[in-house]
Formats: sequence, structure tokens, C-alpha cells
Amino acid sequence: MAYALKVTGAASVAAVVLGRHVDPTYAPARRLMDAIAEPVFDPTRCATETG
Repeated sequence: MAYALKVTGAASVAAVVLGRHVDPTYAPARRLMDAIAEPVFDPTRCATETG
């Protein structure tokens, strides 16, 4: 999107990142907490690796 904005004449482009704290003791959040318990992202693995 930044490229598209720049190409169409935007002088500058910025990103705003929003986050939210999840209370792990809140019962409805349990499913989310279980889903993210095992991290998918591995900072030791290169993004260009396959398999």
C-alpha cells in the first residue's frame, strides 16, 4: 500500500500499529491464549527457507 500511495503522489506514508493486551485469566480469551501458546514465528529461521 505504501508503494501505491507514493506512486499516486503521497508526499509521505506512515504506519500506525495498534495492539491490545489480553488478560489470560479472562475465560473467553482462553481459546486465543491456547492458539498462540505455540509460537509460529521462529526468529532463527530465514524467511526464504522452505519446508
